Amino acid sequence: MLVLHVGPHKTASTYIQQNLHRDRKALEKAGWIYPELGTLGLPAHHDLAHNSGAYLTPESAQHPDLVALGQSTDQNLLFSAEGFCRWRLRKFEWLADALGRDVIDVVYVVRDPIDIFNSYWAEEIKQGYPAGLPERFSEHFNDPMASRILNPMLDLAPLLRSPRVKVHAVPFNTLRDRGIDIYENICKSVLKIEDMEFVSDKPKNTSFPIELTEFLRLLTLMEAGPNKYVGSALRHRFISNTSPKERQQLVELVRVNGKDARREITFEPNLFYKRRLSTMLRTKLAENWTLDIGDDELFKTEQQKYVYYSEFQMMSNEVIKNAAESYFTRVKS
Repeated sequence: MLVLHVGPHKTASTYIQQNLHRDRKALEKAGWIYPELGTLGLPAHHDLAHNSGAYLTPESAQHPDLVALGQSTDQNLLFSAEGFCRWRLRKFEWLADALGRDVIDVVYVVRDPIDIFNSYWAEEIKQGYPAGLPERFSEHFNDPMASRILNPMLDLAPLLRSPRVKVHAVPFNTLRDRGIDIYENICKSVLKIEDMEFVSDKPKNTSFPIELTEFLRLLTLMEAGPNKYVGSALRHRFISNTSPKERQQLVELVRVNGKDARREITFEPNLFYKRRLSTMLRTKLAENWTLDIGDDELFKTEQQKYVYYSEFQMMSNEVIKNAAESYFTRVKS
């Protein structure tokens, strides 16, 4: 059996991967191998997912390291990386062929797409993209069903059509509402491990408070302007040149002095797009859920509010402007 946990981003992937990596010996005893190949020593197979050309090519899908891995064990193989969700179907097939497996079991987590989008935007800022939250929302909500972030069926549809792929859809919000651990659900439903002892400590939250996210965005704009991607180097320099205490002070500085810059984007309950998407997922994934979802809602039904700050209003405040200029001097390349 070959299982690929493919994310997508912002669906507890890091938590799942840290558990898988930590429990490798227990998994092996239960018949599962979580390979080192493609991890570069990290808890997930990001190198395999993002640099697939180094492992799989159209001319020679039978990569020797993958072939050797497939031949070295008759146990089940398990990989995890969010980047897999952007693979075309043929790459899944190449990987299965190289490993000597006929069927690929794909684990895909379905979460409220608006929550995903907000978290995805915050991650974009950390990676060096300067666009504000309303700009990004407006770009994707012009046609939400055409957005790979807002419509998971764009990832899932090709996989569901393939006779070589079996999709396991994990209902993130349903699990959370029922108090079921997502890692435990995957192990029991997909890996068929009933008696493994779980250590379900959540990983440390690496997300920034919105005030720090927006302060970092100011530094990004100061470095490159509104339209240029600068990569994650600025964020790394910012972290290495500031202490946790200083970063907390910046959160308070923006919160106190940026009150006029604070904004909210609100999504009302029963948004038509979400109801349409939920109906589609229930229909298309009727036989694929990792537990019986019954009549539970797939997504949040309450009003959803997301905070952001206007960069123009922030830079109109002398305290925030001076702090941004001071820190930019400290962290610029």
